[in-house]
Amino acid sequence: MSDQNPLPNFKKIDLISMFMEKIKATKVSDLMSRNILVGHVTNSFTHTLRIFSEMNSHHLPIVNTRREVIGMVSSNDLLDLLILKLPTIIQSDEKTLNQMINIRELMTPHPQVISSETPLSKALNVFSKKNIHALPVIDKNELVGIITSNDLLLAINA
Repeated sequence: MSDQNPLPNFKKIDLISMFMEKIKATKVSDLMSRNILVGHVTNSFTHTLRIFSEMNSHHLPIVNTRREVIGMVSSNDLLDLLILKLPTIIQSDEKTLNQMINIRELMTPHPQVISSETPLSKALNVFSKKNIHALPVIDKNELVGIITSNDLLLAINA
């Protein structure tokens, strides 16, 4: 019974084709998060760490005063840094940590970005080719949202 196709009128290739058509018709703006947290190069390291911890965030676009994306910090960036500097970090107080680590050095500068009108299929391609999990979404050089690989998985599963 478990080997039977739950949709007997459709062949598997038809389902894949229908799925791909839906992906092509969907824009980044249809799935992106619009209410996003942002960071600034002037934020302290411990402030940024708290954003990740308290807001359960995995990606933080770093913007300038015009909301232009100038960098990106991921939870992996934080983990890599913590592992690399663990002996020093354990012995440091908050003030010392903030003096040792600045956001400009921690962030990935000039991250890959995408427009809200971009087809979802292109976003999938960028995630795959660049091996990244978040894309800041910009319109007219201003940050308007973020789309993550998790957003795509949730949409597929819906």
